[in-house]
Amino acid sequence: MRNALALALPVAALSPSVAPAADHRLSTYAGIEAHADPDRPLHGMIIVAWDGRDASGTTDLSLELNTDTLRFAATDVTLNADTTLNFQLTGEAVVAGLLRDHWRDLEHVPERTFTASYAQAQVWTKTRFADGLYMDAELGLRRWFFGENGDETGPDFRLPPEAWVFEPRLRLTWWRLDDDAAWRDRHRLYPRLRGYALGVEGGLDLRSDSRAWGDPDDPRNRPTMGLARVRPWFLAGWQATPDVRWQGGVEAGFAGEEDDLTRRRLGGLTPYVAQIPGVFWAHDLAGRYAHAQTSVPFRLDDAGGLEVGPMVAAAVLSDLHRTGALEDYGVEWGAGAAADLRFGAWQVDVRGGYSPSLSARADKAAWNVFVGGGWASSR
Repeated sequence: MRNALALALPVAALSPSVAPAADHRLSTYAGIEAHADPDRPLHGMIIVAWDGRDASGTTDLSLELNTDTLRFAATDVTLNADTTLNFQLTGEAVVAGLLRDHWRDLEHVPERTFTASYAQAQVWTKTRFADGLYMDAELGLRRWFFGENGDETGPDFRLPPEAWVFEPRLRLTWWRLDDDAAWRDRHRLYPRLRGYALGVEGGLDLRSDSRAWGDPDDPRNRPTMGLARVRPWFLAGWQATPDVRWQGGVEAGFAGEEDDLTRRRLGGLTPYVAQIPGVFWAHDLAGRYAHAQTSVPFRLDDAGGLEVGPMVAAAVLSDLHRTGALEDYGVEWGAGAAADLRFGAWQVDVRGGYSPSLSARADKAAWNVFVGGGWASSR
């Protein structure tokens, strides 16, 4: 994944190309998220990425290893003054979607865990219709692979079928956010928002095999052969004073008979989820949800390299307890704080929080802390 928004929406899917890729630039980042239960494994990521240009200087190239995911992309191939062509190949091994780590109300459920891997190819065009107005039209093809999670997977648990999935997507974006280093630098994962942007993504998943999977009596994972979904989103930020900034955003999703392979991951403080302080990384999975997040960063140094401030996030989602009650909705929320330090080529992130909603359901404390840092070579 290229850089991601603080609201965990993929930048490659949302933002226009605000600056050319660096010529032969190396970026690195490492982060780890800890939570309240010391008996559960930590979650984290290690990123090493290279960005450059082809010999002709007309195509941006990138190669990224993000923990278990290897990705190669060739982007911004000019078709005309307003349209570019883009390609991407992705492979993720064993822990795709964190399906090896099943949570329900703060309890680990090992008998519902399994390994998931995939290979994916994508091609898309990005067209500018007016200043700030973009459309992405994408075609994707994915092949899933699954296996038991050692001795933990339950004896009656049925693995998902290893299907081919055709994944067409259409995205419309109205972009009025100011430039920020995080739109260009892979090691700056949390953009500082000023201005606004909004958009919507519509897509289909057409599977070659959509058999029900999971526990025999589990109605949660009975997907349809052709799955449609819509995901609108909105982001905004305002520099209220030279030292105080507000930023926030909203996203929502509505899908048909979805399953845990494709549901939105909620919980945690990394850019790869709809963030909720205090909730474990990808604790909640939902196809129908609405999520909102806001923060008030304060600048603590004259150079503007350090921002610290409170953050709050909440979501309304279907099947909060992950039992298959898809028509039942619940609320998950949490509050915490975030620190973002940028100095030269370096980046440091510290985020943490507590979730009263999850703590009340589980009758135990639900808190988490994320610490990460990165570096990139000069342009």
